[in-house]
Amino acid sequence: VDPDAVFFPARLGKLLAEHAGAGYINNCRYGMHGPIEVFSSKAISLLGEDYGRSWDGKAPSKCVSKLNFGLWGEDMFMDQCLSKVLDVGPRPTEPRLMCES
Repeated sequence: VDPDAVFFPARLGKLLAEHAGAGYINNCRYGMHGPIEVFSSKAISLLGEDYGRSWDGKAPSKCVSKLNFGLWGEDMFMDQCLSKVLDVGPRPTEPRLMCES
């Protein structure tokens, strides 16, 4: 959760119950946006394994080598890394997760 985001844990719990078994939740029809990102423990474990494959442990090796992410923010990088490289899924879109203005 970004420091400037308003977050209601009780509401999140209700939404997550509807998406049991999801690899992570996409929070916008245009792709994942950064104020709040929700990942399963499986997604984080796979990402951690990819970090472990890098020579210094400071970047997810396969994701960095297989994606052209020059101008992406961390939200787009995570979405593409998890879905396209690490094959984490399912990835349901839940537009009620956040509202940006």
